[in-house]
Amino acid sequence: MAKISLGLPLAAAAAGTVVTLFVPAKRLHIVCGAAWAALSLVHVWQYRRRLAQDLAATPLGACLKKDVMKRVEAGLQKLPLPPTKLGALIGSMRPAAYAPGRMRLYSCSLVGNEKLREQILAYFADCPEVDKAECSTLTGSVLITYEPEFFAENEELSQIETYVKHHVQMTQGRS
Repeated sequence: MAKISLGLPLAAAAAGTVVTLFVPAKRLHIVCGAAWAALSLVHVWQYRRRLAQDLAATPLGACLKKDVMKRVEAGLQKLPLPPTKLGALIGSMRPAAYAPGRMRLYSCSLVGNEKLREQILAYFADCPEVDKAECSTLTGSVLITYEPEFFAENEELSQIETYVKHHVQMTQGRS
């Protein structure tokens, strides 16, 4: 989107919104307010990089950025996935549901990708601890069912189970 000057339209929409507060026609007030909001959003979109740079240059912005990065790094350090092919596979998916013996993951890459589906199924077919793996290229869903006792015997699978369980609990606000 080209950067066009929105100063005059923003000022007109703001003035129209204020003036129409005192007019009995409330629809006109709503239209002016909506125009003001829309123009403001377009203005922010045009200058989003500049706004981010300005915020980062302030002490508050730098502090917020450092705090967010520390939290992200701390979260990643808590439950690192094993540096294996399976760990990378699970790490590229979004854990959605967990119950002992059952976990569901989602991957946008899986939607409409029959080749990836076959690769995932072939990988889990080689894992004797996994009872069944189902993949849907329609929804991008992967359902893995297993016996929790066998998963606990395999250190890599146990770490993955812990990762999925923790991630699901965090997204549901139960950590």
